[in-house]
Amino acid sequence: MLRWLLVLVLAACSTPSEPFDPWARGAFPVGHATVELDDADRERQLVVEVWYPAVEARSGASVATFESASDAQSVLQALLDDAPDGCPTQTMQAERDAPALARESPLVAYSHCLSCGRYSAFSLAEWLASHGIVVVAPDHAGPLPYADGSLDEPLDLAQLGLRAEDIGVTLDAAIDGSLFASNDALAALTVDGGAIGMLGHSFGSATAGRVTTSDGRIRAVAGLAAPMESPLLPGVAVADIDVPIMFVLAEEDNSIGELGNFVLRNNFDDAGSPAWRVDIADAGHWSVADVAGLVEPFSAGCGRGERHSAGRMGEPFDYLEPARGIEVTAQHITTFFAAHLLESPIAMERLADLPATEGVTVLAR
Repeated sequence: MLRWLLVLVLAACSTPSEPFDPWARGAFPVGHATVELDDADRERQLVVEVWYPAVEARSGASVATFESASDAQSVLQALLDDAPDGCPTQTMQAERDAPALARESPLVAYSHCLSCGRYSAFSLAEWLASHGIVVVAPDHAGPLPYADGSLDEPLDLAQLGLRAEDIGVTLDAAIDGSLFASNDALAALTVDGGAIGMLGHSFGSATAGRVTTSDGRIRAVAGLAAPMESPLLPGVAVADIDVPIMFVLAEEDNSIGELGNFVLRNNFDDAGSPAWRVDIADAGHWSVADVAGLVEPFSAGCGRGERHSAGRMGEPFDYLEPARGIEVTAQHITTFFAAHLLESPIAMERLADLPATEGVTVLAR
């Protein structure tokens, strides 16, 4: 009872007193919640994770607690315990079911990597939520798809279409509030339907491009470590995207390789709207997410590896620590979305002249 009284007392204080700085974690406490979404038209059940600004929140829970079923939680905890040190993120900085702050917030939908899951980039979602941006992420591939180390999600046009539909249904439910209705902690949460962004990693980058070309609600789109348009998954033309775009390129991408990065660079060159490209030196495909090293398919991207970049193929080197890769990604992605969804003058100014960072090259056009 006292906690909910605190919600009412503090709800009017919807803006932190600290100066806005997209280069640092924001001042909002962050909550997260798992909700189920019944898409009756497709006879499809979606599990969706929501990150949001909260009245107050604790941090430090194990990543395994994203799973509510005890057997799935045990599997995930075992994977975390067995993973190489410094690879997957072990703890979160958000509290499950913390009371949401009463404010209308911009929204970013996140589409996860191939056979990953809704919380594969939870640190980035937390960073955005700490700056007042709600993040929603559906499970495209089902519950705990990487538990046995396999990659079972098909990488094809049919699955791309299914993913895009997942995002569309999730956006509908978030904007009309039905996504939050089943959880009392989310009762105060409302979304600004005029400030919607799209974000994806790997296969999710193609999903982000597909959604943006077909859904006029998207105001800004970003893709991590993969092109949005590619010969492998035709049907997305970046030249037709008419909203701002940001690409994050891992220079030593151990998944899409140099050929994939070549296509990604062409995406940037072909963009028909304002575009930014953030190239991160020594980063692998998994250096921008929280699942690096969690299972064998996600193993390269932390520790020792061989270079994939042009002219240096096969050279031994040490991957950028995932924690740093996540931080760099969060800084630039937050600046991008804060400029275009929050319309923050500080973020707009920062985006116009992004500061030099060691190992990071930023191009804009």
